[in-house]
Amino acid sequence: MAWFSKTPPPPPPKTVLSPTAVLEGDLVTRSDVEIHGCLAGTLKTDSSLTVAQTGSLEGEARCSTLEAVGQLKGKFVTAGLSSFEQPARFEGDLSTRRLRIAAGAWLTGRIREFQT
Repeated sequence: MAWFSKTPPPPPPKTVLSPTAVLEGDLVTRSDVEIHGCLAGTLKTDSSLTVAQTGSLEGEARCSTLEAVGQLKGKFVTAGLSSFEQPARFEGDLSTRRLRIAAGAWLTGRIREFQT
């Protein structure tokens, strides 16, 4: 009898917006989100949000963690860490529990502590 023959569950799927994609509207998911293209609207996820260097997000977003290298504009709420790497550009309102800004990243707007 093989006690250790069970395979681990597959990793949860990611929602990926490709570099050539443009999405206008609302996106609601429980999975991690990677934006390599352009999203204009509202995004809600229980997981992480990554905006790649080729990506842009304009509107509102709510996520558990945020990693940005691309361009963001609007209102963002992050329950955990918000991280901005070079050459990220952020303009708007950010509510976050923790914040990391790398040299070369650009932020303007209002930043406040996340409230549950």
